[in-house]
Amino acid sequence: MDNHDQKVLHIPSPLWKVMDFMILDKEEEHHKYERLKALQNKKVKFKKGKYHVFAKGHNGNLPMKVELSEDKIVSIEVDDSGESEGIANLVFERLPQDIINGQTLNVDVISGATVTSEGIVQGIADAIEQAGENPDILRARPKPVVQWSNEVIEETTDVVVIGTGGAGLSAASTILDGGQRGDYVRKICCHRR
Repeated sequence: MDNHDQKVLHIPSPLWKVMDFMILDKEEEHHKYERLKALQNKKVKFKKGKYHVFAKGHNGNLPMKVELSEDKIVSIEVDDSGESEGIANLVFERLPQDIINGQTLNVDVISGATVTSEGIVQGIADAIEQAGENPDILRARPKPVVQWSNEVIEETTDVVVIGTGGAGLSAASTILDGGQRGDYVRKICCHRR
């Protein structure tokens, strides 16, 4: 399709821009697919060692130690002392383990801590480059498989607060002052007090 088609088909400009964005160059997409396929089939070979790098966190740089064997990410240590307590905890607990378990940099970022999540992934990519390998190989690997459960978990609580913004925190304070037990649900995860 070209601009002439837009006039003939009477497609409004805003919609045309969206459609134009969605139309892909087949040759370019084929090239991307072949590159991705080649990267997925490539074995990594690292210079074995511990690499000291920095991850860009929300509040500044976070020192990291990444240990690599000749073909695996062995360990990831992140000094999280510069980050806000509680907000990015899930990043430091889950993301390094997901990367090690899957041996991939293709992991989901943690909602609410996107900058820190992306910083940790980039820090590990920097360590991989220092070890003489292309981090795109690990970015091309599939994401870890999520194990879903249909198990029903029954919980007992006095009050459930949805959202931990100003109103949610005010409600939580009132609940705690009253000696009741509350569950607090927010977009990142759940908390029990």
